[in-house]
Amino acid sequence: MVPALDKDAELLHEGGFLSRLCWNTSRIKVLVPEITSPAGLVVALGDWLGKRVLCPMPTVVDMEEPLVLPHFFEDLEVSGWILVRF
Repeated sequence: MVPALDKDAELLHEGGFLSRLCWNTSRIKVLVPEITSPAGLVVALGDWLGKRVLCPMPTVVDMEEPLVLPHFFEDLEVSGWILVRF
């Protein structure tokens, strides 16, 4: 499952990105939450006690990390996800 917000979902289907994740793209589900926000994404993912979620995030340089990221990570952990950030 690859969760995405807004235009990111469209971009995932362009340029063969999903085939780089897995040769059998029918195994990949792109999850787009009803509410386009990090909180909406957490709701769409649901509760998954002990499951890992991979969060590719940019390194924030020369500025403070936006507060939305720590809140998103905290919401994932509260829902039982094990956060793997890279």
